[in-house]
Amino acid sequence: LTAHSSQLTAHSSQLTAHSSQLTAHADYVVRRVFCQALKQAFSHFCEKVFYVEFFELPLELSLESNGEVQYA
Repeated sequence: LTAHSSQLTAHSSQLTAHSSQLTAHADYVVRRVFCQALKQAFSHFCEKVFYVEFFELPLELSLESNGEVQYA
């Protein structure tokens, strides 16, 4: 009975270790997927903002050599 109890304790410890590994892996995967989605959304947002900001300016605006926007 003592031998069986020791075996069960060992198995329990192994299962706990595996459970911890799986939890850590799941956390990593969730963080990775979430961060990737967040990066894509942010990138898409930046593309929209910068596209509107820099490519939809009126044609009569020109950037002077001193860096100030002047009306042509």
